Amino acid sequence: MIKIACIGAPSTGKSTTASELKKIVEKRNVVEYISAGQFLKSCGYGINEDGSKATGKACVLFHKISVATMDLIESNDIMVLPRTIIDPIAYDDIEVSEEDVKEYFSHVDFVFYFPIETKIEKREMRTDNEDFRSSIDVKLKELAAKYGIKWIELKGNPHEKAEKIKSLISERE
Repeated sequence: MIKIACIGAPSTGKSTTASELKKIVEKRNVVEYISAGQFLKSCGYGINEDGSKATGKACVLFHKISVATMDLIESNDIMVLPRTIIDPIAYDDIEVSEEDVKEYFSHVDFVFYFPIETKIEKREMRTDNEDFRSSIDVKLKELAAKYGIKWIELKGNPHEKAEKIKSLISERE
């Protein structure tokens, strides 16, 4: 299984690119792992600007369990993680050990950074606060640098991003 982690503020094309990747990858199943935010919101937690330390702690636990679970699955699938363990640090200002962050990313094959390129497209689970989004983008980049997370920046429309991901996967195999 190829595991792809996506780093980026809200509304930067992570899920849309995953959907596009599903259309262009042949002979493989592309699975977008449910985001911690979707799961936690369904459990009554606040997310985005309404998040809390409790949200962040639950989110970290969710990420630790999800990456460990994926290692148990043997398949030819491509798993796309629309959020990572550093998101709750950026969103909810919680502490996560360097060991936990490094452990999480040791299970991932690719890390892609999605920069802010467009205005926010308002949806159910998404903030429409541009200042909040910009602050998350800055924090995520700072955290990636702090923890030594090597990422590949993806720019362009979702199809172009998906083509780049497909090409990098092909090069690796």
